Amino acid sequence: MSKQISVHNLSPRTTGESLLAAFAAHGQVVGLAIPTDRETGLHRGLAFVTMSTDEEADAAIAALNGTTLDGRPVIVQVHEDRDDGRMAGDRPGGGAVEEEEEPKVGRGGRGGEGPRGRDSRR
Repeated sequence: MSKQISVHNLSPRTTGESLLAAFAAHGQVVGLAIPTDRETGLHRGLAFVTMSTDEEADAAIAALNGTTLDGRPVIVQVHEDRDDGRMAGDRPGGGAVEEEEEPKVGRGGRGGEGPRGRDSRR
């Protein structure tokens, strides 16, 4: 059974070819996804690699986590799916987003309040 791995903190110089070379040394790579920014076309500093077996994935994680790839130390770990079926870090429209305690609405995130902190639209 295949296992998906997430790779974080990628260098802007990292390419699909360099990722394939690094992971192929530890087993058969059956999938590679490198999410890119819609506006710039550049990758977001992470990738998802699928190895053909759990053993190969575990070997790649053990060998590559914390090593330097294209001049930057990478974090390599087992990829965990989110409860809603999306991959961790994904959101509709692209890009990762941190959870906020309270959604911000209006200008400046003050819920339509004016410069004095009260609703100035009266």
